[in-house]
Amino acid sequence: MHAKLDDRWSRDPAWQFDQAADGAFITNYAKANPNREDLAETALSSYVLLTTPERFPESLIVKIRQLVPNRLAFFRRLFLDGQPLLRQIRKTEKY
Repeated sequence: MHAKLDDRWSRDPAWQFDQAADGAFITNYAKANPNREDLAETALSSYVLLTTPERFPESLIVKIRQLVPNRLAFFRRLFLDGQPLLRQIRKTEKY
């Protein structure tokens, strides 16, 4: 997550606003390192919750939604709105 997201989003005003508005962290590691780890820690859980929620127990889904609702909405926009996350770069030939 760091390689793909940090440079572009960690200093983004929308991310910083949502982080401050939530006032809680998804992990103790994210809390201890809010400027270096929170985005990556929250992104991973958010992606799974948004794309394959059945992988989490309902109690964890509720907890994530309560802890980081603004950052979850941030990642909903980032991951689900607009362009698909996966795209074909070039056609490949059959071998």
